[in-house]
Amino acid sequence: MFGANRYFASMRASYIFILCLPLFLGACRPAKPVAVVPPKPVAEVAFDTLAVIKDLAAEYKNGMLTRCVIDSAVVYFGAINAPDAGAEAYDIRGKKIGECYFSTNRVDPICEKMYDCQDLYRVSPNIWGQPGQELKLVK
Repeated sequence: MFGANRYFASMRASYIFILCLPLFLGACRPAKPVAVVPPKPVAEVAFDTLAVIKDLAAEYKNGMLTRCVIDSAVVYFGAINAPDAGAEAYDIRGKKIGECYFSTNRVDPICEKMYDCQDLYRVSPNIWGQPGQELKLVK
């Protein structure tokens, strides 16, 4: 009886070693370098976009208007100066393309992809604790 337990214990250890061997061998390989892809250049803002910026700034005159880049495209975010108001995303033609209402969990994927943001307008005083900013037109 004593010999059978020792036999099964050594067999179990052998199986564990054989099953874990690929894990150990895979961990010793050097990691492949990951190519860093620089972001695509931002497309030039068309002349008619200035009218869109003015219209959005008029709509969010009691809030904030921000210009961001998403997948090399220019996107505008407008937010109202109110707690838990959220924001709305617009393309360069002024068409609404997304909602960013974190308080009600209505968050479109576009809200998490933005980078290289610039504030174009911000009302003063505001709930963000930032200084007010007059409308800054971007060409």
